[in-house]
Amino acid sequence: MRAIEREAEARGLTSLQMMQNAGRNAARQLADYLGAHWPPTHPARVLFLCGPGNNGGDGLVCASALFDLAASGQFGNGAIGALTIQVYLLRPRQEDDPVFQPLRERGIFVADAESDLRWRVFLQLLGHANVIVDAVLGIGTSRPIGSHLKEMFDEVRRVRQVKRQDGGPWLVALDGVSGMNYDTGALDPNAVAADVTIAFHAPKLGHFRSPAKEASGELRVAQIGV
Repeated sequence: MRAIEREAEARGLTSLQMMQNAGRNAARQLADYLGAHWPPTHPARVLFLCGPGNNGGDGLVCASALFDLAASGQFGNGAIGALTIQVYLLRPRQEDDPVFQPLRERGIFVADAESDLRWRVFLQLLGHANVIVDAVLGIGTSRPIGSHLKEMFDEVRRVRQVKRQDGGPWLVALDGVSGMNYDTGALDPNAVAADVTIAFHAPKLGHFRSPAKEASGELRVAQIGV
């Protein structure tokens, strides 16, 4: 996948264009998935957890695109009730970031961990979320899940367990579950399993190798224009 992206850039497709394609097509996949599984006319509150890298950028584009699909009435073929989209950043983004600006333009609520004392905002958003989108760590990250990120995923896991009888908040992973190795299928012990994974361009080897295979849930693909 890295080689494919390098070749695409060499032929004139920028990383920003690939990110925008990935996020928009992931939004269509997410809308299709929710439209097929979500209770008709039931309100949905989607919380995007976005890291500072490219996977987080994919998540930001996906959030904006999902907002646009809902506004145009294309979300779930009209079967979904009121849709609320919220974004929680591990680190603040520059206001002129081309994948961040659209959130402000659409009035999407955004909070970040560096400004969130004692995780108050995060815990409130998490407690009300029906769907959690994992756009934290992507294919380019190999570091273990530790420190504040571990605490975040511990809370996600706890809330899902508490709400399990009510269906729990669904977890959607963009490209792959944070903490998986895309080559070997190894999985960080602090990773949170997904209900559905939206892989970019094509599934990776790790999606078919345990234990990441079992943590990926239903596997879907979003094209990125290469």
